[in-house]
Amino acid sequence: MNEILKIVNDISIHYGSNKTYDKKDLVKLFLDHSSFEKFMVFFISSHEKEVEVSDDYINDILKDYDIEKSKVEKIFNDIKKPKEPSFSKNKLIKKPSFTKVKESQIENTSKETKPSFNKSEGITLESETNDKSDSGINIISFLIPIIGIIIYATQKQQYPIKAKAALDSAISGIVIGVIVGFISYAILLNQISSYNY
Repeated sequence: MNEILKIVNDISIHYGSNKTYDKKDLVKLFLDHSSFEKFMVFFISSHEKEVEVSDDYINDILKDYDIEKSKVEKIFNDIKKPKEPSFSKNKLIKKPSFTKVKESQIENTSKETKPSFNKSEGITLESETNDKSDSGINIISFLIPIIGIIIYATQKQQYPIKAKAALDSAISGIVIGVIVGFISYAILLNQISSYNY
């Protein structure tokens, strides 16, 4: 890299430019061009318009500085290719640390030490343990379906299992009610028609 930097600064001085280039400048110039040859054509042509920069011209410059073209191309390609991250995959993965806990420590933990979430989020550990189908609510929802629908609408965020069971019972109650209503109507019509004649 230092040899290439010396060539670039010598060319700049040769053409009377007051700019000296450092490694950052050189890397930026390299990144702007697809090959070392195109970089040299751009760089020399920007200082002197009438020079025809060919491969032989570039090779002569490299020979004057006793640098092999393959070494320069390797440096150029190393700068152009993306760098791999310096951290390892193992450092990204956190490994759980398990410690032995005595049974007496587990038994002595109080219920108050259980973690709970903010009520505004609608989730607590207590609600998860109480979220199971309740047969009393299901029977009431079956007999009076509007209550099951109201329970579902108000409790579906906090107690989703219990709310879904109440809704299912309400729907079952509606379906059974409609079927029983049709059967009752059919029986009533049958009795009315047999009673008149």
